[in-house]
Amino acid sequence: MTLTEFSYYSRKMAPLIVILILVILIFFAAFQLLLVYFKGEKRTVTGSSSQTVTPTIAISPTFNKISAPQLADVKPSNGAKYVMDTIDGQPITATSAANVYLLPKQSDNFGYLSKIYLMARAMGFDTDVTKHRLLENKRVVFYDGLRKLIIDITDFNFNYQYTITKDNTQFQAVTTVDTNSVEETAIEFLRKLDRYPQELAQGKRNYVYMKFNPDTNELSILPSATTDTNMVEVDFYRPDIGDLPVVSPKFFNSSHYVVLALTSEGPKVVRAQMTLYEKSINNIGVYPLKTGEAAWKELQEGGGLIVSGQDAVQGEVKIKNMYLAYLDLEDYQPYLQPVFVFLGEGNFVAYVPAITKEYLTP
Repeated sequence: MTLTEFSYYSRKMAPLIVILILVILIFFAAFQLLLVYFKGEKRTVTGSSSQTVTPTIAISPTFNKISAPQLADVKPSNGAKYVMDTIDGQPITATSAANVYLLPKQSDNFGYLSKIYLMARAMGFDTDVTKHRLLENKRVVFYDGLRKLIIDITDFNFNYQYTITKDNTQFQAVTTVDTNSVEETAIEFLRKLDRYPQELAQGKRNYVYMKFNPDTNELSILPSATTDTNMVEVDFYRPDIGDLPVVSPKFFNSSHYVVLALTSEGPKVVRAQMTLYEKSINNIGVYPLKTGEAAWKELQEGGGLIVSGQDAVQGEVKIKNMYLAYLDLEDYQPYLQPVFVFLGEGNFVAYVPAITKEYLTP
């Protein structure tokens, strides 16, 4: 081959050689990415079961250190021996990090007067006669001797009570509760007050069946709808956030509810409450979470908050389930954050803050 021919064929083959080199580089890069992926998804085998190690999530502690959830009327988890009585028999680590949402709260609402009077009239108050009184913590109250309505003037959360013992309400026990009718009445009540946020419309419902004895003024909770049922509580919950459910401070009941008496004239609202603090979709932090083992140890050492079944904390408590959830607080606190939930025998429920301690204020 002459130099002229070599030069000719070199020029013809040069583009093919460049393409071949690029293809080799692409395959090499793809192979490296696959190695990284499979390292993040590797499985750790313990006994006969395997658990996926969750890939590390990049944290972004937007709010720096935050306070752990504060709950009233709870008991610390010390004083008992806890036994993990689940199928695996081991604490569960769901994820290495999770979102924390800011719950912005207005300091003032200058147009509150017209709003609170609209709410009062919707609840049956004669506002020409009954006027509001200012309370502490930017709240107002309407009270006419039969109804009592307390409203937070910054966000219009409210608590309403109707004194059924002071009127001639004719209760009507039913054999079958029409939950659709009861729920529709509860929703319509909230809509009249303009306090049926989209979050609650998308969330789940819970029904609590009750029996009220007007002769003794005693109220008892029923395990299900029976022939004695004459009152129903409709609980409203936030929807799941990602893969995590939302729990309330009392666990078995929501902080957002409507209680209705079943009367001869149909369902009648006798009690209601709304304490929803809507979360910001723009101010979100990503915080590292404790492992399941760390949360389990904290429960055993007394760092958990028992919200139900406090009488069960005697001797040994068998934990039947453990999972991660967001805690929707009744009293205002600035952040919506996750907790570990421990469920046990005797309606035992305890929460352990999920965010690692270095990002919590003392």
